[in-house]
Amino acid sequence: MSLKFSMDLAKNISLNFKYLTYLKLLNVDLPIAWNRWHTRAIKESAQQLHGAEKWLREQPSRVFMDAKCESAFPLAIGPTNLLRFHLVAVTKNSAIPAQRYFNGQSSGSLMLVPHLADSDVSKLPFVINDIDPRKTFVHVLDELTLSLLLEELDTTADFVKYLSAKEAFIRSGILQSSPGEEELLAHYILSGGLIVDDPLRLPLRIPKDIEQIALSEGLWNDYASSPQRMKMREANKVSYFWDKLIENFAEHIAAGTVALEQDQPTANHERVVRLLAKENRFGRRILAEQFIEKLRTTPAAARSSRMCPSPLNDGSVFVLVLFPREKDQDYSEYRSQRVNLLHAYAAVIQYRHPNFKMIILIGMEPQDCEGRSEDILAIECGELTEEERIHAQELISEGRILADVTSIQHHSSLAPRKQRPNGITAPALSKTKMGRNNPCTCGSGLKWKKCCMPAHRNA
Repeated sequence: MSLKFSMDLAKNISLNFKYLTYLKLLNVDLPIAWNRWHTRAIKESAQQLHGAEKWLREQPSRVFMDAKCESAFPLAIGPTNLLRFHLVAVTKNSAIPAQRYFNGQSSGSLMLVPHLADSDVSKLPFVINDIDPRKTFVHVLDELTLSLLLEELDTTADFVKYLSAKEAFIRSGILQSSPGEEELLAHYILSGGLIVDDPLRLPLRIPKDIEQIALSEGLWNDYASSPQRMKMREANKVSYFWDKLIENFAEHIAAGTVALEQDQPTANHERVVRLLAKENRFGRRILAEQFIEKLRTTPAAARSSRMCPSPLNDGSVFVLVLFPREKDQDYSEYRSQRVNLLHAYAAVIQYRHPNFKMIILIGMEPQDCEGRSEDILAIECGELTEEERIHAQELISEGRILADVTSIQHHSSLAPRKQRPNGITAPALSKTKMGRNNPCTCGSGLKWKKCCMPAHRNA
């Protein structure tokens, strides 16, 4: 199977919408035109998507990048029992006809009535349902709502989480109808979907004896112009530091210019970048704030580090290691030393904190150093041998690797504890007391007040 099928599918949907408009110009009754389009575009597209899913489940090794099936997909797919599929069909050129049909009282997005029978959908223009409840759910989006979703949910983690929540919400039978995808998105966000683990539940203000809800037109417009949204977008600006890290590493992987472990296959490098991309927008904001603060407060000649547990992915920790280059030192020699240092930090962290399952280390120069590069290393943790434990102890005592750490400050541990009215969760802060003049817990050798204390107070 070629991935070209997705392009053919999009073209098919677009042509069928033009077909719908053409029928209307010929004065064909719109419900009749809609019925023809719904059969040719939506239902046939769903069949193609379900067929592609079946192929990927049964033939995961036979996926190609080109129509001739000569260029194999570079990444392994599977194991198939762990795959989760989200099927999305995107329509085009529907917004203006829909707005006209509803006399300008609609945004132009498709109305969703999940449990409507196919026979009824075919008679109601611009209304869609759950196409086949027996199979994987198919999201039918128009060009307006697709752009909106990708703008508001601009990380893979956020986008996939929304699709999963929407599928569960609809298949649970709670949603009676939504005037458009944008209203469902607004309900999702206002229910805490960007942060909490169980979004799209019935809001607390709805009586328990109500089994279904029908969303109203205007939810999105109210949220879009709200101070809450403006505040969140402003707060998220710092998070794009994390996106830049991902882009830098991804570009080097694609170009074959990765300096660290060049002999490793592409899939290994992709896995490391995927660990960075696994963080959602909220998590990236917290991690970026910590990294930027460390870069800002670390002197150019100092070696320093910061450990930040993943805000939403339990068992993972990100470690920033700042390592200065000596004057006139060969850069390749410096990079080699830095990589060795990353391995040393990983060994000590596994020894000190055996509860971590995955350690992602990022090495770079302090902010004001000459030259700029980044190395990334991911270590899957396991039980240490006695020899490895002795080696870690030597690194602590002789190499001063995290020598002064007594506990990890979980500034960024944001497993939701207390939901605020504006939908932003209060961070869970460590209650460990630190003296201003004590050595900083990150191992930099500086006093706490000169190193991580400002970031701790900000958090």
